[in-house]
Amino acid sequence: MPFDGLTLKKLMKHFEDLNDTTLKQIYQPRKNEYYFQFGDFFLRVSLKPEFSFVSLSQKFWDDLPYPSNFVMLMRSLIKSARVVGISQLDFDRVLLIDFRKLKESGQVRKFRLVIELMGKFSNMILVDLDSEKIVDAHKRISTRFRDIQPGKRFEFYLSNQKNPFELKVEDLNFKTSDVKKELLKVVQGFSPLLIDEVIYRTGKENKILEKIKEVALEVIEDSGLYLYSSEKLEDVVGTRLHSFKDERPEYFTNPFEALEKFSEMLNKRDQFKSKIGNLIEVVKSRKEKLERTLNALKEQMDRYQKYDEYKRIGDLIMTNLHTLKQNEERSKVSLYDWKKNETVDVKINPTRSLLENARDYFEKYKKYSEKFKGSKARFESLKQELDYLEHIQYYLTSAESLDDIEEIREELINVGLIKQKKDKNKSKKPSSDGKYKIYEYNGFKILVGKNNKQNDELTFKVANKNDLWFHAKDIPGSHVILKINDEEPTEEVMRYAAILAAKHSKGSQSSKVAVDYTQVKNVWKPKGAKPGFVLYKNYKTIFVNPQDLEKI
Repeated sequence: MPFDGLTLKKLMKHFEDLNDTTLKQIYQPRKNEYYFQFGDFFLRVSLKPEFSFVSLSQKFWDDLPYPSNFVMLMRSLIKSARVVGISQLDFDRVLLIDFRKLKESGQVRKFRLVIELMGKFSNMILVDLDSEKIVDAHKRISTRFRDIQPGKRFEFYLSNQKNPFELKVEDLNFKTSDVKKELLKVVQGFSPLLIDEVIYRTGKENKILEKIKEVALEVIEDSGLYLYSSEKLEDVVGTRLHSFKDERPEYFTNPFEALEKFSEMLNKRDQFKSKIGNLIEVVKSRKEKLERTLNALKEQMDRYQKYDEYKRIGDLIMTNLHTLKQNEERSKVSLYDWKKNETVDVKINPTRSLLENARDYFEKYKKYSEKFKGSKARFESLKQELDYLEHIQYYLTSAESLDDIEEIREELINVGLIKQKKDKNKSKKPSSDGKYKIYEYNGFKILVGKNNKQNDELTFKVANKNDLWFHAKDIPGSHVILKINDEEPTEEVMRYAAILAAKHSKGSQSSKVAVDYTQVKNVWKPKGAKPGFVLYKNYKTIFVNPQDLEKI
């Protein structure tokens, strides 16, 4: 999603309005974002790797509580300075702003702010124009190509690309058959997306030079921007793309509105991914701990599960007591087992009597039987928690909105997996009422939960006792409610509800999923059970293909 040089060229006529204005203040609301205030508006500079751009904005977010050293330095040197020139470096993604500042001593100092919008290589560099040396930069770097360090002489990054309007046929004599790669090396100002558009328009015609200039001219002359936001393409572009002719982009006559909206879309997505990632990490960490504990308990149970053998040996000693010689020192005895009709050699403590040895074995039986039962009970409890976390992980990976994530976060707080942060300005917890998915099929309404909280609400608050309840068998998935009205649903309707249950489960990518269904009155929640966990009876099972949902 690169901000290309042609788009910057389009915006230059707006940026030229900054000439002869005074820089009132510099803000840094985020690590990679800066706002330069000129009068009542702001020049926004985003150096985020995923989408670096410059824009004119009427608003900005709160400043960082502790501005970076670079911001403090810029405030001391160019705050209250006047803009005496603003330009673009050829067709490259480099914006140059020249400042002139008159000090109280009468000395005039000149600075240049170099804004390089190069994706992950984006940077902003303050240069002293009198000495042509770097004052400081957003990112200090030292590579074999450049040395961006305070006190070093500033030099632009050297590029072999050429102005698209000055290209000649001989410039397009490529060394490889990868046309896109070769064009990106040669043509200045074009993003990979615009190069794709050139190649598409060229087709089988040998008019690639003509199409390069055609696309470049369209981008510059069209004053607005096109925002594409679909599964096929999410980007903001300077011209209508013929290669995506079936898409319907949103057109903005004010290009800065498009940039701001697209940036907001990306910010929400980043926030969404970040919140999901944080919660998944919590769940993953707890799962790993549970799995280690379950393995340890399994080993304990393997050791303890032979406790019945101790009782058997104790019984055999007591049964054979009258046939054995007492007070004879020995480490083992041969005992006859009447039930199995066999003789068994049993180890005993030679310092204790046979009766005491029998009691020792009975004590071992009691001790290890209790340990086994305790380990088994804990094993089952932790296994249920692990199954619960599997459900949580499924709902996190299938979440569709920030509200979905917030509901799951609240659930994890309620079950004690994460701590509630103190927030004086904490807003009301989101309600899941009406947020579950609703489907209509052949006159029937089908409701699908998107997390455990919604599942419980659907099954025990929204559904009637005669409604049908569906759930993918033995795997994490949503509760699906088929509302029953005056008429009975057909097999086709019930199959559709089952397909929805399969599609909204961990088996969504499978070709065959078992789905259990029963009336809601046959579903109940055990006392103390985790959110979303239920038991059910009197059910039937149907096998469906989740992929069939796309064919219906």
